[in-house]
Amino acid sequence: MEYLRKSLITSSIIGVWLVCFISVWILHLDVIAIALSFSPVFPNFFTGIFTHILLMENPLVFLISAPMFFLFGSILEREWGAKWYSFFVIAIAFATWFYFEITTNIVGLVSGGGLGFYLMPSDGWILSSAVIIAWCVLNMEQKVRFWFIIPIQAKWIILVTAIVMIISHGWNGWFPTGILFVGGMIAAYFYARAMIIRPYGHQGKRISRGYKKSVVSGDFGQKSSVTDNRERKRRTKQLNKVFKIDE
Repeated sequence: MEYLRKSLITSSIIGVWLVCFISVWILHLDVIAIALSFSPVFPNFFTGIFTHILLMENPLVFLISAPMFFLFGSILEREWGAKWYSFFVIAIAFATWFYFEITTNIVGLVSGGGLGFYLMPSDGWILSSAVIIAWCVLNMEQKVRFWFIIPIQAKWIILVTAIVMIISHGWNGWFPTGILFVGGMIAAYFYARAMIIRPYGHQGKRISRGYKKSVVSGDFGQKSSVTDNRERKRRTKQLNKVFKIDE
């Protein structure tokens, strides 16, 4: 239960997936799929941008994707915290939709069609692939068993996941329609990179990465920074408050 509590967002999304999957696959309530997808009609014109990642109709994809999403998503949620993980999920949904509309309009122009908003179906695999990509960016050199079977370095899983996404979404003649759905994976890559570059200390306060050993002692050397001095003063002030040391 403690593990689920620390992965509340991930667990909740899987719960929504399960309810929607049962509603569509078993009860044949197609209205659920229509309500979650993006379409250029109200209210889907607004809600569909963020709800298209909440449904998987294919039972095989659901059985494979849900455990993968829980495995990698729960790790990211516990490492980043609920706030930054929530931003991540929202960013993936928006980036997937935005990239899809841009690319479909480009393809439409090339093929002689017009500009406009295109129907985007619901697909939870987009979110599963995004958390896999993000985890791999954070652990590039680590070796894992892909699909729990094939040993592979994490950085190559990024490429494999992209290929699976493109192939699994079929072809329209010569054109691989899966290319239209990789926007979320691109956003996941850069979001995870940003989380590596942006270090956070206690309670989300940003601190300097360099010369941490010298911060407390005050021996900053020749390359000391203003950030290090500020951090030392902040910690000293905090210690004075806790132990009631007279200045």
